[in-house]
Amino acid sequence: MAIFADLKRKREIKKYASKLPRRLYRDYGASTFFTPGQIATAVRKLKLDPAFIVYGYAMFLSEEAFASLQLPTPNQLSYEDARATFVKYTSVKPSATGNFYNFGGTSGASGFGDGGHGGGHDGGGHGF
Repeated sequence: MAIFADLKRKREIKKYASKLPRRLYRDYGASTFFTPGQIATAVRKLKLDPAFIVYGYAMFLSEEAFASLQLPTPNQLSYEDARATFVKYTSVKPSATGNFYNFGGTSGASGFGDGGHGGGHDGGGHGF
């Protein structure tokens, strides 16, 4: 049973990694981090499995904001553990600023392959 749970987690994390950044950027614009409400709304609109929202929070919240969340007991992963699991299942790596997708970079790059700017992130493999 653990194998199936791990496969499901991997599949869901990949969905979060491929869909959530675009939706957040489209709905809320450029930002280094987003709010828990913005992330939850995007997850709901995308019809992603809410049982895995802890990974969305780890991707797009600061460590301080993540620590202040009141997550349900089954999802009590630490910030570091959630981020490490996210990195394990995707090719996306956090930048020096700690965020996975640099929407608010000073170069004007969005992280979505906007005309060859290099994507605005640290080469994590997602040029969207």
